[in-house]
Amino acid sequence: MTEKSIPKIQTWLTSSQKRIFTGDRPERSIERISALRNEPISFCLGYRSDYVKGDNEKTPDLPISFEIDSDGIDVTIYKVGYVPVSAEECEDGESGVCPEILIKKKTNPEIREGDIHLAFYEEGEKHILNVSCIKAGSVYFTVNENGKTMPAGDHDIKIKVISLTTGKEIETKTLKLHVVDALLPENDLIYTNWFHYDALVDYFEAELYSEEYFEILERYIKNASTHGMTALLTPAFTPALDTPVGHNRMNVQLVKIKVRDGKYEFDMSLLERFMKLAKDSGIKWIEHCHLFSQWGATSAINIYGEVDGEEKQIFGWNDPADGERYAEFLRVYIPEFLRSAEKLGFGNNILFHISDEPKEFQAEAYAKALAIVKEPIGDRVMGD
Repeated sequence: MTEKSIPKIQTWLTSSQKRIFTGDRPERSIERISALRNEPISFCLGYRSDYVKGDNEKTPDLPISFEIDSDGIDVTIYKVGYVPVSAEECEDGESGVCPEILIKKKTNPEIREGDIHLAFYEEGEKHILNVSCIKAGSVYFTVNENGKTMPAGDHDIKIKVISLTTGKEIETKTLKLHVVDALLPENDLIYTNWFHYDALVDYFEAELYSEEYFEILERYIKNASTHGMTALLTPAFTPALDTPVGHNRMNVQLVKIKVRDGKYEFDMSLLERFMKLAKDSGIKWIEHCHLFSQWGATSAINIYGEVDGEEKQIFGWNDPADGERYAEFLRVYIPEFLRSAEKLGFGNNILFHISDEPKEFQAEAYAKALAIVKEPIGDRVMGD
């Protein structure tokens, strides 16, 4: 292959709603986006190289990175990573990998010296962007991610595509940002994505509710809030979600319970720390975990505590949802929870759930469960 025949890297700008798969080809670039003065907005840059590596070929311009000139407007850049899925489940029906993960990148990574092939390696925080051969990929840009107030008018966002092997500019893409002279009103939606707290333990190998765990948790909650999430699934008890009947998930219960002579005592200190962290991170609604088992509210959820000095499971799959013992517990617990939530400033911003994914044929059991908690919950928002 001669130098002239080495294929160039091709890039194009597209909507942030467009997933770019490894087999995608370049298309016409978008030229303009618009936003209100305090509104975050995103777009993508697709890239593709059809270079095939050979022993005697000259090294092409891979890998690439970017320099951003955005007229003083904040722009955050993410490399789009892939997750494996079956070809049948993949949106393009072919590749078996789906563009899904946003990996925060520096726009000007350090160029490595020495063997040029080392440039294909992502080293720690240097975040070298690795463009695979004969593949397409994408980079995700968010303008004004933190919702600051931008100056109204037209702004040019220039994206220089830079070769990390040669240092030369391959091309420049320009996107016109039109900032409308108006402000986005405060979001009054209840918007949640369910948070699985055991997953953080598994992934980071951090002790549940340790100082390290809370530091990790804070980062995740702040990131969710920054991207518009207003409600946070709160594990007062271990959420009864995606758990096979008769089995238990990792216990992530925040509320500490003591049972003495049949009377319940609640320690809400860990729950209140969690709710304060949520509020300080921008969360407006506390979403209490489901009060009854998934798929029809047939049983109590898994709840643990100290009974006459012995740690044990107090309620679980063997306790019927409409049993008087569980009903009594909920009638005592819910007012205690509401006092803590109101103390932390959430007022009526509490979302309750009865049972996840109830079916029509389970309406009778669901209605019985709802009747148990309707009075203590009052007119607060409920939804399944």
